[in-house]
Amino acid sequence: MTAPVGTPPYYRFRSQARYSRARADLLGWYLTFRQTDTDEPFDLAVFSAGVPADSPLLMALEHRPEEAQPETLGAALAYLRVCLQLAEQHWPPAESFEAALAATRTSGAAGGSASETVAAPPLPPPEPADLSPPPPPQPRRRHPLRRALRGLILLALLVAACWGGGRLLQTTVERRAMAADLHRPLPAFVSALSGLSLSLPGFASACLGTAPDNCRKSDPAQPYATPLHADLARARSASSRMLAALAPLAPEDGADWIVATPAQNCRVGGGDTLEDDWRLVSSLCRVRERLTEYELCLVGHPMISDRQCADLMRLAMADTAFDCTDCPPRPANVFDPRLEWTRESRVAAGLVLEVRRFAAPDPILRLTWTRLTGDYLWLRAEALRHYAALSD
Repeated sequence: MTAPVGTPPYYRFRSQARYSRARADLLGWYLTFRQTDTDEPFDLAVFSAGVPADSPLLMALEHRPEEAQPETLGAALAYLRVCLQLAEQHWPPAESFEAALAATRTSGAAGGSASETVAAPPLPPPEPADLSPPPPPQPRRRHPLRRALRGLILLALLVAACWGGGRLLQTTVERRAMAADLHRPLPAFVSALSGLSLSLPGFASACLGTAPDNCRKSDPAQPYATPLHADLARARSASSRMLAALAPLAPEDGADWIVATPAQNCRVGGGDTLEDDWRLVSSLCRVRERLTEYELCLVGHPMISDRQCADLMRLAMADTAFDCTDCPPRPANVFDPRLEWTRESRVAAGLVLEVRRFAAPDPILRLTWTRLTGDYLWLRAEALRHYAALSD
């Protein structure tokens, strides 16, 4: 219900307690003065005598301006009833004032005439509501043990975050430093591989058409001999420099694969080395081994025979598997059946991409996780060892 249009503002009760008090006072007034003439002039003093002196009804009447004071008793009662009806929208009662008033009048009519009915005393006013602001809520007290446990959990998370961040920073610095050393000889390696793609097949095709020992001569007059010497030297030098840049990946007992002969295996040490790192080192070693074999053929080294050198040159021209059942014994580093130059050239080209991805975010994160996992396993083993020692 809203206020009628064109009427002065109605009084708003400050609290639900004052609204309940006004409701009871007005209902009591109706019970006491049943047969009053609502068309008679309104006298505030006479009306005040019928309600308690501190009734909110009087405040509602005094709140109206002088020019808007009701002229008749019916207008004053209608104004107070509208005030109550508006208040019921904010604090809905179990029974509206109009329904309670109608029930009271019905029970009064059934009981007898107005002259025989004894005026019912007004209802006792309710206790005034305490309008002081409620005290501020007190913070809940946490148990000291819970506070200590929460502090320990936060401290453990902080230590784990600092440890993980430190490991990530350490891995990033190490990988970027190694990548910088890897990238320096990379342009020379790429240029040498590009030259070998032309000079090696050209030299091989020229030497195979002549006497067998032509493949073992270092005569500059041999076709492609001079550029082949230069390309092999640059490629082998660049591969050795890249292997030297990967020295931190070598086993703890010495970086023997950096200066090792081609027949030796390139071992990668350390439990936190990635599989990609192992493949990179292994591929560089195999490329260097193949380049060394070609250089031995060019200089006519005694450890290579004419037949072996000719077969090696044949492999330089086509990707054919080496199969020689009646060949004499030969050094272990020469003519590995799994190594053909065409395949090795593809592997060497793939090395360029692997070197460029060496310091990418993905290998750095994977290596950091591997190291953190190793740290966790070490801490767990130490804790179990100390627990076993205390148990004994």
